[in-house]
Amino acid sequence: MSEQPPTTFDDQPVIREFTGTWRFSAPNMPGQMGLIHFTENGRAIQCLFDPTNPEKGTWMRLWYFIESPTTLRFSYENDDKGWRRTYQVAGGTITLRGGGSEDAVFTRALPNRIPEWFSHSIASAAKRTA
Repeated sequence: MSEQPPTTFDDQPVIREFTGTWRFSAPNMPGQMGLIHFTENGRAIQCLFDPTNPEKGTWMRLWYFIESPTTLRFSYENDDKGWRRTYQVAGGTITLRGGGSEDAVFTRALPNRIPEWFSHSIASAAKRTA
């Protein structure tokens, strides 16, 4: 029996679909909202915040890697460590599953619904990672 050659996965179409800012509710943190911005160069910048006091948000600056048509990995460093989630992109939403928590559903944030403080933070982070 001959061995199947490894298939290569082109992550670029998925990255283009992810790129931009998305809104989500934190399933395990009632009352918290989240914004996450995926860049084309593999960064995921996220803020969880209470809508009544957004300046007290919790920030995470992560790397993300699209590993297959259904799996992505987040990492604190640009390395092979981190945690995997399955994903599905459909109808303007991204659903992430895994890690023992409820599904996280991201919806594309309309430009006029992205707070200015978040946009400034994204621009500042982009300058540091360029």
